[in-house]
Amino acid sequence: MNSEIAIKNLINKNITISTAESATAGGIVSRIGDVAGASNILKESFVTYSNEAKIRILSVNEDTINKYGVVSKEVAIEMVKGLYNITHSDLCISITGSFGPTTYNNTEVGDVYIGMYYNNKLDVHFENFIGDRLLIKEKTINRVFELIADLIGLDYE
Repeated sequence: MNSEIAIKNLINKNITISTAESATAGGIVSRIGDVAGASNILKESFVTYSNEAKIRILSVNEDTINKYGVVSKEVAIEMVKGLYNITHSDLCISITGSFGPTTYNNTEVGDVYIGMYYNNKLDVHFENFIGDRLLIKEKTINRVFELIADLIGLDYE
């Protein structure tokens, strides 16, 4: 899946988007910003790499991080809900993951949670990618755009 196709579809369908990225460190929003017309749909993006940023900006509960770990479905949910409360974008995406070399709590290198909120529906997708940090990051970003394509339905014209 070419991310540009998904982004152009967001633009053509006038679907606003915001992201809250941890492990991908802004890679998703960077890809969006590379496409002409992105300014019509890209509302806001936050790189909340630290736990403190997740808590302060996205209102992730510190107890959630302590109980489930920062790389967890529960944190991805709180991140995406916090993002929606700030931006009210049509599509909100959160990312939390472990790209190595160390892991968090009971996670493995390559564990990624992708939170998506669209049309009042919340979904969290779990992936486990194999590779080094940069390869896992690239696979995660590509997977996000595949999920966007599935979510909004693509027009290839």
